[in-house]
Amino acid sequence: MASSASWRLRRCNSERPDRLDQELTPTQARSISEAIDLKVIDRTQLILDIFAKRASSRDGKIPVELAQLKYLLPRLRPRNRGCHV
Repeated sequence: MASSASWRLRRCNSERPDRLDQELTPTQARSISEAIDLKVIDRTQLILDIFAKRASSRDGKIPVELAQLKYLLPRLRPRNRGCHV
């Protein structure tokens, strides 16, 4: 896990997730999230969420959704690693 010197965490009120002002690896984000028991959003995810909220046309929404899915792909992990389908 990243040491406290290698990442800066901005604590928000309890209704909003914490934001990190740098990129995190999927493992770092998961470890920090588990340690503080809150959802962690890094800069890229925050930017993609803003674009998704502001996209109004179909031509605008599709590339944003594709970018979000590409960003989330390495962050997905199987629920049960012992089970093979």
